[in-house]
Amino acid sequence: MVEEKGMTVEERCNTVEETYITIEERCITVEESCNTVEERCITVAERYITVAEKCITVDERFITVAERDITVAEKCITVDERFITVGKKYITVEEMYTMVEERCMTVEERCKTVEETYITIEERCITVEERCITVEERYITLVERCIGVKQRYVMVEERCITVDERYITVEERYITLEERCIRVEERCFTVEERYITLVERCIRVEEWYI
Repeated sequence: MVEEKGMTVEERCNTVEETYITIEERCITVEESCNTVEERCITVAERYITVAEKCITVDERFITVAERDITVAEKCITVDERFITVGKKYITVEEMYTMVEERCMTVEERCKTVEETYITIEERCITVEERCITVEERYITLVERCIGVKQRYVMVEERCITVDERYITVEERYITLEERCIRVEERCFTVEERYITLVERCIRVEEWYI
């Protein structure tokens, strides 16, 4: 356990360069200091992962949510090979699974077939063709509702919106959710810029990392 006063990882873990990351005043062992996702290793170069109103640095890159703040019910996230643990629940990140709005979405408990095509968001299942939220080819807006992506279509309030390879296009590339228009081309929603829109916030995504 790390004392309440501010201390660096090196000062408390001693072997930070090998297997330790300080999260929420606690030293957590991480297998080879990396989280394997899609055969990629999120190497914690700076070796700091701080949750709750602090910036998360992963391999000198930032996963930013609302001015670089991430709060997961004020609980620490332990990264152990292919699992993100929040409290007593976990989410497999092998096929790009994610947590939304300060809640731990236990995919296995709700969708049964997590490893193939499902992500649980707000207690609903979203089916994605072969992969879960593929940032490279398709974009998904998560606004407290079920959006099914399959065969280049997005269901939003019982309407089909065609996906034009790289953009969710509604005439002039707009998507109306809760009487709000999100500009796909101008705002966060471009994969080439590696951003995803999530409730008017931009989550910086580096290739496959969410």
